[in-house]
Amino acid sequence: MLREVREAVMKLGIQGCSVTNLRISKDWKYCDIYCVSTISDDDEVAAMSLDGRSRAIGQIIKHRCGGHFFPSLRFHIDQEARRIERVERILKELPDA
Repeated sequence: MLREVREAVMKLGIQGCSVTNLRISKDWKYCDIYCVSTISDDDEVAAMSLDGRSRAIGQIIKHRCGGHFFPSLRFHIDQEARRIERVERILKELPDA
């Protein structure tokens, strides 16, 4: 489903954010989608941008996936992706031993 979400975001022309991960609840009521900004460090704007288009994203995904049950989409900032970026940046700045 991650691929379908990413394709829906591209199809809608939503720029400046990248979908990094998602988790679907066991009962399929909710799909938590994690994202980061690709333009700046203001990830909240990216999450709000996707949340504002969640209905359109959901319709595209439903059309592709079908089925009777479809989870409600909830968008969040991917804090883990930002932590990984910071660690990688620190490691690159370390002098060679």
